[in-house]
Amino acid sequence: FHAGYESTLSNYVAGIPWPDYLWFRAEPVGPPLKVQAEKSRLYHTDVIERGVLSGIEKRRQFFMGLKLQNKDDGNFYGRKE
Repeated sequence: FHAGYESTLSNYVAGIPWPDYLWFRAEPVGPPLKVQAEKSRLYHTDVIERGVLSGIEKRRQFFMGLKLQNKDDGNFYGRKE
């Protein structure tokens, strides 16, 4: 895929089904990354790393939002006893 900008990379990464590979929880996930770039317009490895982590975080927020929509209020807020 072509990612000439950090935002393009982040949006592409956000489209990957990360829950198939990572276990998401309420806190942000920061998997360890090793970034190398060769013949890339995004030549700075920190920019690439930040774009990938940003995309994973976008996907986590989307996934957690879907999980919360499937919970009823009693499970989310707790039950009165």
